[in-house]
Amino acid sequence: MNTEKQGLLSVIVPIYKVEEYLQKCVDSIINQTYTNLEIILVDDGSPDNCGKICDEYAAKDERIVVIHKANGGLSDARNAGIEIAKGEYLGFVDSDDYIAPDMYEVLMEDMLKTGVDMAICAVRRVYKESVFDDKRKGALVHAVLSAHDAMQFCMENSVTAWNKVYKRFLFSDIRYPIGKTAEDAFVIADILENVKSVSVNPRQLYYYVCRPDSITTKSFTEKNLDVIYAYEHVLEIVRRSFPTLEDYVKARLLWSYLIVLDKSILSDELDLNHRIQKYVRQNIKYMNIGRLFTRNRKLMAIAACIDLRLYRQLIRRYGKWN
Repeated sequence: MNTEKQGLLSVIVPIYKVEEYLQKCVDSIINQTYTNLEIILVDDGSPDNCGKICDEYAAKDERIVVIHKANGGLSDARNAGIEIAKGEYLGFVDSDDYIAPDMYEVLMEDMLKTGVDMAICAVRRVYKESVFDDKRKGALVHAVLSAHDAMQFCMENSVTAWNKVYKRFLFSDIRYPIGKTAEDAFVIADILENVKSVSVNPRQLYYYVCRPDSITTKSFTEKNLDVIYAYEHVLEIVRRSFPTLEDYVKARLLWSYLIVLDKSILSDELDLNHRIQKYVRQNIKYMNIGRLFTRNRKLMAIAACIDLRLYRQLIRRYGKWN
């Protein structure tokens, strides 16, 4: 592929307190085999040397644009990048992750050959120096999906912004919700409501770095509930535009309640824990819809139905179960 004659791809990188990861991330973008890039580094008020590192990269590569702004969170940083992006296509990379040298060439080739509005690749999870090849859900198939099938695919797999290339028009009226966690889930249904087709590539080209983050060291906050609110929003859109997929979203909602329970069970949120247990009991059948729930997560769902004390013991012993 002669990338110089292909469309401009704007890659947006929100940056905050990732000094030890940033160089590997940016190097993986500037060394892409797809070279027609605009690389937007958004320094989201990072208190370390990230801003300086960004400026140093911009001085060496004319494709790099740096935004320095007050801290506003991940969504605000992405939105700032979207506002100034000049590309016909958009991509996102989180600043503690990195990508394979040909990720954007592969995704752009899929975009241009098939005429889809969004291209997706598979993800590898990285733990310290090891790379985990995630085969829990079986191998993906290289395919072009309708909007309907793409929605089902996203509900059964990870809902993320960053292993994708989007046609710019998809963000004409869509921005990430400021102040929310689970921001990717909040917008995915809105995006898929506007696509005609989506390509899926089974190659694992995005490297998601799992930073040390023990569930037992972080306390529950109200923001943990955002993941539930996000999939409630998805459910509203699916009922309107993809009604046959309602059960798949209900499976994802059940999953989100359990994700919240992982945190709240270690706190004193007794009323919330009992409300979640009630929801899980009433919706346990949805864990068998699609292939979202792993064997371990199904066992945890059953444990939550039986006894919250048992669930608490399992979380304390094993941490979050995927």
